[in-house]
Amino acid sequence: MSLADLREVSVVVLLGERGSGKSVVLEQERAALDDGRIAVAALHLGRDIADAVSAGADLREHLTPSEECIEQHVLLDGLDEGMTDIEALDKILLRELRNVEPDLRAKIRLRIVCRTTRWPERLERGLRELWPGQGQVALRALAPLTRQHIEIAAVAHGLDGSLFAEQVSSRALAALAEQPVTLIPLLKAQERGERLPQTVAEAYGQACRTLCTETWQQHFELSKKRPTTDDLLDVARWAAAVLQFSRSTALADEEPRAGDVQLEVLAGATVPGLLPEKPCGRAELQHLTESALFAPVGQRRWIFAHRAIRSTWRRSSSETGLRRRYVLNCSGLAAVPPATFFPGTKRSLPGWQLMTRNCSTT
Repeated sequence: MSLADLREVSVVVLLGERGSGKSVVLEQERAALDDGRIAVAALHLGRDIADAVSAGADLREHLTPSEECIEQHVLLDGLDEGMTDIEALDKILLRELRNVEPDLRAKIRLRIVCRTTRWPERLERGLRELWPGQGQVALRALAPLTRQHIEIAAVAHGLDGSLFAEQVSSRALAALAEQPVTLIPLLKAQERGERLPQTVAEAYGQACRTLCTETWQQHFELSKKRPTTDDLLDVARWAAAVLQFSRSTALADEEPRAGDVQLEVLAGATVPGLLPEKPCGRAELQHLTESALFAPVGQRRWIFAHRAIRSTWRRSSSETGLRRRYVLNCSGLAAVPPATFFPGTKRSLPGWQLMTRNCSTT
């Protein structure tokens, strides 16, 4: 099913992870609609809206069909990006929709793109109140890429599509090829004449290296003193280990929520336990949060951008040496003081203890 199949639905919300192709689908729909006969208004909520003051006016302009208009398609991309800068953007959107006259609102065909983890429930409730009819608010997620899609993408990169798809399948990499974020590194590597990864873990490692070289555009100023990719990956492994052992999901700066790991906890002169030593100061951590490995989920909060990447980092943090460097002391957690310090450092972790030690590989 495509967006073209849902054009009679008043509101369609397209959900997915970063890099899954949501914006591409919305752009394809815009191109299909842009034939001069259907009114189309498009707005990228992360790039086109400057602040909360102008957000209302910008949305109002796009959400008000003309009297002569029979139907107006409103395409809103990047809601999650917009909410990173304007936390109440979903409330502003609802307010402007409520202010539209009901007869004009009935003409609107609203399409919203958002990351799955950032989709606000209050916005969904508000949309269903405005369009209470059966099936008039539909939430959809992108389906995985099929073998046909993979072959087409391979041909577009100058490869033998059938051969590439067969190699991917024979090496149990099909799950990676089903998502653009992990398919693209495979295609680029093959395009450069490199061999395909031999294992799933190696393939995810390759994808992580690609994501480390990408930076969120709105914060590109940090690129002037960017750490090397290898150094950034070591900092990422350290962050993954801390998130795993603390059972936390987010890194936070300034005012963390309960269960978040503060950047200051991770910051120090070097990554603990690594030889040769790798820097792990605040600058390196900022670069990590600005890389495509992480995605913002509010003011100064970040999570791993892709659930598959997150689980792989956590798994690799145990399987590739971090388990031997960091040992979680699980006994007597109630007796652990609220702030327990790393030996030889001033890094504290709330409610649990992480210790460094030298171990043989057994």
